[in-house]
Amino acid sequence: MGNKLTRTNSSAAKYDKAQYLLTASVAGVLLLFVGMPFYVILFLGAFSYFLFKIFSSEIRGEARHIFDFYLRAAEILRMDSRRWYGFEMQETISLGERLMQQQPSPQLVQFALGALYQKIGDNASAAAHLEAVVGPNVINESQIVSPSQNLREYVQMLRKIEREPAEAPQISAALRSLERLRKIRGSEMLAACRSSLSDNSSGQVLTEAGDHSRATSFLSDSDNCVTDADQIGHSHPMPSFFSSETTPTGHAGRDAGNSTQSHPSGYHSDRKSISEVLQDIYDDKVQ
Repeated sequence: MGNKLTRTNSSAAKYDKAQYLLTASVAGVLLLFVGMPFYVILFLGAFSYFLFKIFSSEIRGEARHIFDFYLRAAEILRMDSRRWYGFEMQETISLGERLMQQQPSPQLVQFALGALYQKIGDNASAAAHLEAVVGPNVINESQIVSPSQNLREYVQMLRKIEREPAEAPQISAALRSLERLRKIRGSEMLAACRSSLSDNSSGQVLTEAGDHSRATSFLSDSDNCVTDADQIGHSHPMPSFFSSETTPTGHAGRDAGNSTQSHPSGYHSDRKSISEVLQDIYDDKVQ
C-alpha cells in the first residue's frame, strides 16, 4: 500500500519540494547579501530541511493511518463467514479513536468507528458516533472550507485513489464498501442502536421492580414460616411437661407413665418429665 500511494503522490511531492527549494535559495541569497557568513546560512538551511522532513513525514503517516483504518474496518464489517477475535476489533477501534483525537478526522472514519462499536455491542458509543454522521445535524463535507494540513494531505491522497483505483485496489474497494454501508444502512444502524438502548433502559426498570417484588414475597413467606412454626410449637406435647410442674412430686411417675402411654411412639417418649429432671438436680445438690 505504501509504495503505490507513494507513486501516486510522486508528482505532487516533487512540485512541493521544488517550491521549498526555490524559497530556501532566495532566502539564502538575501542573507548572504546582508553580510551573514556562509556557514551560518548553510547551517540554517540544513536545519530547515530537517524540520521539513520530520513534519512532512508525520503528515503523510497520519493520512496513511486513516487508509489503513479503512482497510481493517471494511474487512471486519464485511458480511462474510469470518470470525474475528475480540482483540482484533479492539485494536481497530483503538486506531479509530486515536485518529479521532489527533486531528479533525473525516466523517467516514467516525462512521466506521460507530459501526465497529455496534458490532461489538456497545450501542451507546455506536449511537454517539453514528448520530454525528448520519443524524439530522450532520455536517456536510462542502461546509469545511478551512482544512488542517493533515486533512488536506488526506484529501489529496483520497482524490488520487479515486482517479486511479487500479493503483490501490484494496483501499479503493474498502472506501466504496464503507461509503455504500453508510449510505444504505447508516440510518438503520442508528435506529437499531437507539432502540436497543431504550429496550435496555426499560428492561433495567422491570428488573429492579422484579427484584423488589421478589424481596417482598420472600419476607412474607418468612413470616408465614414463622407462623407455621409457632403453630406447630403450640401443638407440641412440650406444654404437658411444663404443666406437670404444678402437680405434686408423688404423682410425677404416674403422669410420666400416662404421658408415655398416650404417646408411645411420640417424639419425646424417651425423655424424662420436667419434675424428674428437677428432682435429679435437687438430689445432686443435696449430695
